[in-house]
Amino acid sequence: MPPRRGKPNVSAQTSELPAAQPVQDVSQPTQDAEHDILRGVEYIEQQLGTDEWVKTTFAHGNRFWKFGENFRSVYTPPRAGSGFTIGKRVFLTNSGEELEINIFGSVESNARGSQLKATGHLVPNRYNTTRIRDGTTVRHSILIKKPSQSTPKVSKAYNNQRNMFQYIGLREMADAKNTDDTAKWNLFIPKDLTGADGESYIRVYLPPTYKVPPKPKNNSKDNLPEEITFDDLDDDTHGPGDLNMADFDAGNPLADGEGDRDENVPTVQLGAYYDPRLLPDFGGDMFDLNRAKLVQHDIVDTEGNLVAPWELYDKLRPGTIVLIKAKLVAWHTGDQGSDRRTYQIIAERIKIIEDSNELVELREIESFEVPSTPTKRSSGRKTEADNAFDSFQSPSKKNRLA
Repeated sequence: MPPRRGKPNVSAQTSELPAAQPVQDVSQPTQDAEHDILRGVEYIEQQLGTDEWVKTTFAHGNRFWKFGENFRSVYTPPRAGSGFTIGKRVFLTNSGEELEINIFGSVESNARGSQLKATGHLVPNRYNTTRIRDGTTVRHSILIKKPSQSTPKVSKAYNNQRNMFQYIGLREMADAKNTDDTAKWNLFIPKDLTGADGESYIRVYLPPTYKVPPKPKNNSKDNLPEEITFDDLDDDTHGPGDLNMADFDAGNPLADGEGDRDENVPTVQLGAYYDPRLLPDFGGDMFDLNRAKLVQHDIVDTEGNLVAPWELYDKLRPGTIVLIKAKLVAWHTGDQGSDRRTYQIIAERIKIIEDSNELVELREIESFEVPSTPTKRSSGRKTEADNAFDSFQSPSKKNRLA
Protein backbone atom coordinates (compact mmCIF):
# COMPACT_ATOMS: atom_id res chain seq x y z
CA MET A 1 0.00 0.00 0.00
CA PRO A 2 1.50 3.39 -0.88
CA PRO A 3 2.46 5.65 2.00
CA ARG A 4 -0.61 7.74 2.78
CA ARG A 5 0.44 10.63 4.94
CA GLY A 6 3.54 12.79 4.67
CA LYS A 7 5.70 10.07 3.09
CA PRO A 8 8.61 10.78 0.74
CA ASN A 9 8.56 9.27 -2.72
CA VAL A 10 11.39 6.75 -2.67
CA SER A 11 12.95 4.75 -5.46
CA ALA A 12 15.38 1.89 -4.99
CA GLN A 13 17.48 3.49 -7.72
CA THR A 14 17.93 6.83 -5.96
CA SER A 15 20.12 7.75 -3.03
CA GLU A 16 18.66 11.18 -2.38
CA LEU A 17 15.34 11.58 -0.61
CA PRO A 18 13.35 14.72 0.06
CA ALA A 19 13.40 15.95 3.64
CA ALA A 20 10.84 14.21 5.83
CA GLN A 21 7.84 16.29 6.81
CA PRO A 22 5.92 16.23 10.10
CA VAL A 23 2.75 14.13 10.23
CA GLN A 24 -0.25 16.40 9.83
CA ASP A 25 -3.67 16.05 11.44
CA VAL A 26 -5.85 15.23 8.45
CA SER A 27 -8.10 12.53 9.88
CA GLN A 28 -11.82 13.08 10.24
CA PRO A 29 -13.93 11.71 13.08
CA THR A 30 -16.49 9.13 12.05
CA GLN A 31 -20.15 9.32 13.09
CA ASP A 32 -20.08 5.75 14.34
CA ALA A 33 -16.91 6.14 16.43
CA GLU A 34 -18.54 5.42 19.80
CA HIS A 35 -20.34 2.42 18.38
CA ASP A 36 -17.06 1.08 16.91
CA ILE A 37 -15.24 1.34 20.25
CA LEU A 38 -18.13 -0.32 22.09
CA ARG A 39 -18.10 -3.11 19.51
CA GLY A 40 -14.41 -3.68 20.21
CA VAL A 41 -15.01 -3.74 23.96
CA GLU A 42 -17.86 -6.21 23.62
CA TYR A 43 -15.71 -8.47 21.48
CA ILE A 44 -12.96 -8.47 24.11
CA GLU A 45 -15.54 -9.43 26.73
CA GLN A 46 -16.66 -12.39 24.61
CA GLN A 47 -13.11 -13.64 24.18
CA LEU A 48 -12.01 -13.33 27.80
CA GLY A 49 -13.91 -16.43 28.87
CA THR A 50 -12.75 -18.74 26.09
CA ASP A 51 -10.64 -21.76 27.03
CA GLU A 52 -7.72 -20.73 24.84
CA TRP A 53 -7.61 -17.29 26.43
CA VAL A 54 -7.93 -17.84 30.15
CA LYS A 55 -4.39 -19.24 30.51
CA THR A 56 -2.58 -16.77 28.27
CA THR A 57 -3.44 -13.49 29.99
CA PHE A 58 -3.29 -11.76 33.36
CA ALA A 59 -6.91 -10.72 32.80
CA HIS A 60 -7.97 -13.19 35.52
CA GLY A 61 -5.37 -11.94 37.97
CA ASN A 62 -3.35 -14.70 39.61
CA ARG A 63 -6.00 -17.35 39.12
CA PHE A 64 -3.89 -19.16 36.51
CA TRP A 65 -0.55 -17.36 36.85
CA LYS A 66 0.86 -17.10 40.38
CA PHE A 67 4.24 -15.39 40.45
CA GLY A 68 6.76 -17.63 42.21
CA GLU A 69 4.54 -20.66 41.76
CA ASN A 70 3.60 -20.91 38.06
CA PHE A 71 6.37 -18.66 36.74
CA ARG A 72 9.47 -16.96 38.09
CA SER A 73 12.26 -14.61 37.07
CA VAL A 74 15.75 -15.92 36.33
CA TYR A 75 18.92 -13.82 36.03
CA THR A 76 21.37 -14.40 33.19
CA PRO A 77 24.76 -12.61 33.22
CA PRO A 78 26.15 -10.68 30.23
CA ARG A 79 27.52 -12.69 27.34
CA ALA A 80 31.25 -13.27 27.67
CA GLY A 81 33.20 -11.07 25.28
CA SER A 82 30.15 -9.03 24.28
CA GLY A 83 31.55 -5.80 25.71
CA PHE A 84 28.39 -5.33 27.77
CA THR A 85 28.16 -5.18 31.53
CA ILE A 86 24.38 -5.50 31.49
CA GLY A 87 22.69 -8.61 32.81
CA LYS A 88 19.21 -9.75 31.87
CA ARG A 89 16.37 -11.23 33.88
CA VAL A 90 13.81 -13.33 32.03
CA PHE A 91 10.50 -14.77 33.21
CA LEU A 92 10.13 -18.52 32.81
CA THR A 93 7.24 -20.93 33.28
CA ASN A 94 7.62 -24.18 35.22
CA SER A 95 8.31 -25.95 31.92
CA GLY A 96 11.35 -23.73 31.37
CA GLU A 97 9.82 -21.77 28.49
CA GLU A 98 9.76 -18.00 28.43
CA LEU A 99 6.45 -16.61 29.64
CA GLU A 100 4.24 -15.17 26.88
CA ILE A 101 1.28 -13.04 27.86
CA ASN A 102 -1.52 -11.45 25.83
CA ILE A 103 -2.43 -7.92 26.91
CA PHE A 104 -5.24 -5.66 25.72
CA GLY A 105 -5.81 -1.95 26.07
CA SER A 106 -6.31 1.39 24.38
CA VAL A 107 -3.33 3.34 23.01
CA GLU A 108 -2.52 6.60 24.80
CA SER A 109 -1.06 9.68 23.11
CA ASN A 110 2.56 10.84 22.97
CA ALA A 111 1.42 13.94 24.80
CA ARG A 112 0.52 11.71 27.75
CA GLY A 113 3.75 9.70 27.63
CA SER A 114 3.78 7.24 24.72
CA GLN A 115 6.97 7.33 22.66
CA LEU A 116 5.74 6.45 19.18
CA LYS A 117 8.23 8.53 17.21
CA ALA A 118 11.46 8.20 15.24
CA THR A 119 13.65 8.67 18.33
CA GLY A 120 11.54 6.20 20.33
CA HIS A 121 12.28 5.98 24.03
CA LEU A 122 15.43 8.09 23.75
CA VAL A 123 14.73 11.57 25.08
CA PRO A 124 16.84 14.39 23.59
CA ASN A 125 18.27 17.07 25.83
CA ARG A 126 21.18 19.45 25.77
CA TYR A 127 23.00 17.54 28.50
CA ASN A 128 22.91 14.15 26.78
CA THR A 129 24.05 14.52 23.17
CA THR A 130 24.76 10.86 22.44
CA ARG A 131 23.73 10.37 18.82
CA ILE A 132 21.75 7.41 17.49
CA ARG A 133 24.22 5.26 15.56
CA ASP A 134 24.37 1.71 14.22
CA GLY A 135 24.08 -0.51 17.28
CA THR A 136 22.10 1.98 19.36
CA THR A 137 18.88 0.37 20.54
CA VAL A 138 15.86 2.56 19.86
CA ARG A 139 12.41 1.30 20.76
CA HIS A 140 8.97 2.76 20.25
CA SER A 141 6.94 2.51 23.42
CA ILE A 142 3.22 2.93 23.90
CA LEU A 143 1.18 3.48 27.01
CA ILE A 144 -2.03 1.50 27.12
CA LYS A 145 -5.02 2.19 29.30
CA LYS A 146 -8.50 0.86 29.90
CA PRO A 147 -10.58 1.24 26.72
CA SER A 148 -13.30 3.85 26.83
CA GLN A 149 -16.83 2.50 27.28
CA SER A 150 -15.46 -0.59 29.01
CA THR A 151 -18.05 -2.90 30.50
CA PRO A 152 -17.63 -3.95 34.15
CA LYS A 153 -16.13 -7.27 33.06
CA VAL A 154 -13.63 -5.66 30.68
CA SER A 155 -12.74 -3.04 33.30
CA LYS A 156 -12.01 -5.76 35.84
CA ALA A 157 -9.95 -7.72 33.32
CA TYR A 158 -7.86 -4.68 32.43
CA ASN A 159 -7.33 -3.81 36.09
CA ASN A 160 -6.25 -7.39 36.77
CA GLN A 161 -3.59 -7.06 34.07
CA ARG A 162 -2.24 -3.84 35.51
CA ASN A 163 -2.36 -5.09 39.10
CA MET A 164 -0.45 -8.25 38.18
CA PHE A 165 2.37 -6.22 36.66
CA GLN A 166 2.45 -4.05 39.77
CA TYR A 167 2.46 -7.11 42.01
CA ILE A 168 5.38 -8.71 40.14
CA GLY A 169 7.39 -5.54 40.61
CA LEU A 170 6.63 -5.40 44.33
CA ARG A 171 7.60 -9.06 44.76
CA GLU A 172 10.86 -8.50 42.92
CA MET A 173 11.63 -5.50 45.14
CA ALA A 174 10.88 -7.51 48.29
CA ASP A 175 13.24 -10.28 47.14
CA ALA A 176 16.13 -7.91 46.35
CA LYS A 177 19.30 -8.38 48.41
CA ASN A 178 19.74 -4.64 48.87
CA THR A 179 16.37 -2.94 49.17
CA ASP A 180 18.05 0.48 49.11
CA ASP A 181 18.73 -0.02 45.39
CA THR A 182 15.09 -0.65 44.57
CA ALA A 183 14.20 3.04 44.82
CA LYS A 184 15.97 3.51 41.48
CA TRP A 185 14.27 0.62 39.71
CA ASN A 186 12.04 1.28 36.71
CA LEU A 187 9.13 -1.14 36.95
CA PHE A 188 6.53 -2.34 34.44
CA ILE A 189 4.04 0.31 35.55
CA PRO A 190 5.44 3.87 35.25
CA LYS A 191 5.51 5.55 38.65
CA ASP A 192 5.07 9.12 37.46
CA LEU A 193 2.45 8.74 34.71
CA THR A 194 -1.28 8.55 35.24
CA GLY A 195 -4.23 9.14 32.97
CA ALA A 196 -6.85 11.85 33.20
CA ASP A 197 -8.82 9.46 35.41
CA GLY A 198 -5.88 9.11 37.78
CA GLU A 199 -5.25 5.46 36.88
CA SER A 200 -1.81 4.09 36.06
CA TYR A 201 -0.76 3.06 32.58
CA ILE A 202 0.90 -0.09 31.31
CA ARG A 203 3.96 0.72 29.18
CA VAL A 204 4.77 -1.65 26.32
CA TYR A 205 7.98 -1.50 24.28
CA LEU A 206 8.25 -2.60 20.67
CA PRO A 207 11.26 -4.48 19.25
CA PRO A 208 14.18 -2.30 18.08
CA THR A 209 13.18 0.27 15.46
CA TYR A 210 16.50 0.19 13.58
CA LYS A 211 18.80 -2.76 12.90
CA VAL A 212 21.79 -3.40 10.66
CA PRO A 213 20.58 -5.97 8.10
CA PRO A 214 22.46 -9.27 8.10
CA LYS A 215 24.61 -10.00 5.10
CA PRO A 216 22.41 -11.62 2.40
CA LYS A 217 23.16 -15.20 1.46
CA ASN A 218 25.47 -15.72 -1.50
CA ASN A 219 26.22 -12.00 -1.27
CA SER A 220 23.03 -11.34 -3.25
CA LYS A 221 21.16 -8.20 -2.33
CA ASP A 222 18.03 -9.70 -3.88
CA ASN A 223 17.96 -12.57 -1.40
CA LEU A 224 16.04 -11.01 1.47
CA PRO A 225 15.46 -13.29 4.47
CA GLU A 226 11.84 -14.24 5.10
CA GLU A 227 12.00 -13.33 8.76
CA ILE A 228 14.49 -11.63 11.05
CA THR A 229 14.89 -12.87 14.61
CA PHE A 230 15.53 -9.97 16.95
CA ASP A 231 18.48 -10.28 19.31
CA ASP A 232 17.22 -11.36 22.72
CA LEU A 233 19.94 -9.30 24.35
CA ASP A 234 18.87 -5.98 22.89
CA ASP A 235 18.39 -3.50 25.67
CA ASP A 236 17.96 0.21 26.16
CA THR A 237 21.66 1.00 26.18
CA HIS A 238 24.46 0.34 23.76
CA GLY A 239 28.10 -0.49 24.10
CA PRO A 240 31.13 -1.81 22.24
CA GLY A 241 31.57 -5.31 20.99
CA ASP A 242 27.97 -6.30 20.37
CA LEU A 243 28.09 -5.83 16.61
CA ASN A 244 30.63 -7.53 14.39
CA MET A 245 30.37 -5.15 11.46
CA ALA A 246 32.37 -7.48 9.21
CA ASP A 247 29.36 -9.80 9.22
CA PHE A 248 27.02 -7.15 7.87
CA ASP A 249 26.47 -5.55 4.52
CA ALA A 250 24.89 -2.21 3.74
CA GLY A 251 22.46 -3.85 1.33
CA ASN A 252 19.68 -2.08 -0.48
CA PRO A 253 18.19 0.77 1.55
CA LEU A 254 14.73 -0.48 0.62
CA ALA A 255 13.18 -3.91 0.79
CA ASP A 256 13.10 -5.75 -2.51
CA GLY A 257 9.69 -6.47 -3.97
CA GLU A 258 8.16 -9.01 -6.30
CA GLY A 259 6.00 -8.94 -9.39
CA ASP A 260 4.65 -5.96 -11.25
CA ARG A 261 4.31 -3.02 -8.92
CA ASP A 262 5.29 0.58 -8.54
CA GLU A 263 9.04 0.66 -7.95
CA ASN A 264 8.57 3.60 -5.58
CA VAL A 265 6.50 1.52 -3.13
CA PRO A 266 8.44 -0.86 -0.86
CA THR A 267 6.93 -4.29 -0.37
CA VAL A 268 5.61 -4.63 3.19
CA GLN A 269 6.61 -8.00 4.62
CA LEU A 270 8.06 -9.50 7.77
CA GLY A 271 11.83 -9.43 7.64
CA ALA A 272 11.91 -6.36 5.42
CA TYR A 273 14.25 -3.44 6.00
CA TYR A 274 13.45 0.06 4.78
CA ASP A 275 15.14 3.40 4.45
CA PRO A 276 14.69 5.19 7.82
CA ARG A 277 13.77 8.36 5.94
CA LEU A 278 10.39 6.82 5.22
CA LEU A 279 9.48 7.87 8.76
CA PRO A 280 8.08 11.39 8.47
CA ASP A 281 9.84 12.60 11.63
CA PHE A 282 13.21 10.97 10.96
CA GLY A 283 16.21 13.28 10.72
CA GLY A 284 17.97 16.01 12.63
CA ASP A 285 21.15 16.01 14.66
CA MET A 286 20.15 13.07 16.84
CA PHE A 287 20.76 10.56 14.04
CA ASP A 288 24.05 9.33 12.66
CA LEU A 289 23.00 6.02 11.10
CA ASN A 290 25.26 4.38 8.56
CA ARG A 291 23.98 0.90 7.71
CA ALA A 292 21.10 0.52 10.16
CA LYS A 293 17.67 0.34 8.53
CA LEU A 294 14.05 0.62 9.62
CA VAL A 295 12.64 -2.76 10.67
CA GLN A 296 9.23 -4.22 9.85
CA HIS A 297 7.45 -5.45 12.98
CA ASP A 298 4.62 -7.97 13.32
CA ILE A 299 1.76 -5.48 13.64
CA VAL A 300 -1.49 -6.09 11.78
CA ASP A 301 -4.55 -3.92 11.22
CA THR A 302 -8.22 -4.90 11.55
CA GLU A 303 -8.05 -6.58 8.12
CA GLY A 304 -5.06 -8.71 9.10
CA ASN A 305 -2.60 -6.79 6.90
CA LEU A 306 0.84 -5.85 8.13
CA VAL A 307 1.19 -2.21 9.12
CA ALA A 308 4.26 -0.55 7.59
CA PRO A 309 6.45 1.45 10.00
CA TRP A 310 5.49 4.74 8.32
CA GLU A 311 1.81 3.93 8.95
CA LEU A 312 2.16 3.36 12.70
CA TYR A 313 1.40 6.94 13.68
CA ASP A 314 -1.94 6.64 11.88
CA LYS A 315 -2.81 3.05 12.78
CA LEU A 316 -1.80 3.33 16.44
CA ARG A 317 -3.30 6.74 17.00
CA PRO A 318 -4.69 7.50 20.48
CA GLY A 319 -7.80 5.50 21.32
CA THR A 320 -6.94 2.48 19.15
CA ILE A 321 -7.80 -0.80 20.89
CA VAL A 322 -4.96 -3.31 20.56
CA LEU A 323 -4.08 -6.84 21.53
CA ILE A 324 -0.41 -7.42 22.32
CA LYS A 325 1.49 -10.68 22.69
CA ALA A 326 4.49 -9.89 24.87
CA LYS A 327 7.37 -11.21 26.94
CA LEU A 328 8.72 -9.74 30.16
CA VAL A 329 12.36 -8.81 30.78
CA ALA A 330 14.43 -6.85 33.26
CA TRP A 331 17.79 -5.27 32.50
CA HIS A 332 20.41 -5.04 35.25
CA THR A 333 22.13 -1.75 34.51
CA GLY A 334 23.84 -0.92 37.80
CA ASP A 335 27.56 -0.56 38.38
CA GLN A 336 29.44 -3.33 40.11
CA GLY A 337 28.05 -3.80 43.57
CA SER A 338 24.74 -2.07 42.85
CA ASP A 339 21.45 -3.53 41.70
CA ARG A 340 19.61 -1.19 39.33
CA ARG A 341 16.94 -2.69 37.10
CA THR A 342 14.68 -1.65 34.28
CA TYR A 343 11.65 -3.88 33.77
CA GLN A 344 10.05 -3.94 30.35
CA ILE A 345 7.09 -5.52 28.60
CA ILE A 346 8.36 -6.27 25.08
CA ALA A 347 5.74 -6.71 22.36
CA GLU A 348 6.29 -9.54 19.91
CA ARG A 349 3.04 -9.16 17.99
CA ILE A 350 0.35 -6.48 17.94
CA LYS A 351 -3.14 -6.78 16.51
CA ILE A 352 -5.45 -3.80 16.09
CA ILE A 353 -8.88 -4.79 17.41
CA GLU A 354 -10.70 -1.53 16.73
CA ASP A 355 -9.59 1.64 14.97
CA SER A 356 -9.83 5.08 16.56
CA ASN A 357 -11.27 8.26 15.13
CA GLU A 358 -9.05 10.54 17.20
CA LEU A 359 -6.67 12.82 15.34
CA VAL A 360 -3.17 11.75 14.42
CA GLU A 361 -0.70 13.60 16.60
CA LEU A 362 1.67 16.11 15.06
CA ARG A 363 5.30 14.99 15.22
CA GLU A 364 8.27 17.24 14.63
CA ILE A 365 11.85 16.25 13.90
CA GLU A 366 13.56 16.23 17.28
CA SER A 367 16.85 17.92 18.09
CA PHE A 368 19.30 18.17 20.97
CA GLU A 369 18.62 21.87 21.01
CA VAL A 370 15.04 21.33 22.09
CA PRO A 371 14.71 20.58 26.10
CA SER A 372 -2.08 -2.33 2.02
CA THR A 373 -0.25 -4.32 -0.47
CA PRO A 374 -0.57 -8.12 0.02
CA THR A 375 1.69 -9.06 2.89
CA LYS A 376 3.94 -12.04 3.43
CA ARG A 377 3.91 -13.82 6.78
CA SER A 378 6.19 -16.65 7.75
CA SER A 379 5.00 -19.50 9.93
CA GLY A 380 6.76 -20.83 13.01
CA ARG A 381 6.10 -22.86 16.12
CA LYS A 382 2.76 -21.86 17.61
CA THR A 383 2.46 -21.41 21.36
CA GLU A 384 -0.72 -21.19 23.43
CA ALA A 385 -0.33 -17.41 23.51
CA ASP A 386 -0.05 -17.41 19.70
CA ASN A 387 -3.20 -19.50 19.32
CA ALA A 388 -5.15 -17.21 21.63
CA PHE A 389 -3.74 -14.16 19.86
CA ASP A 390 -4.73 -15.58 16.45
CA SER A 391 -8.27 -16.34 17.62
CA PHE A 392 -8.89 -12.63 18.04
CA GLN A 393 -10.45 -10.97 15.00
CA SER A 394 -11.52 -7.40 14.64
CA PRO A 395 -15.26 -7.39 15.39
CA SER A 396 -15.76 -5.12 12.38
CA LYS A 397 -14.15 -7.78 10.17
CA LYS A 398 -16.29 -10.51 11.71
CA ASN A 399 -19.43 -8.53 10.91
CA ARG A 400 -18.39 -8.12 7.28
CA LEU A 401 -17.70 -11.84 6.93
CA ALA A 402 -21.00 -12.83 8.54
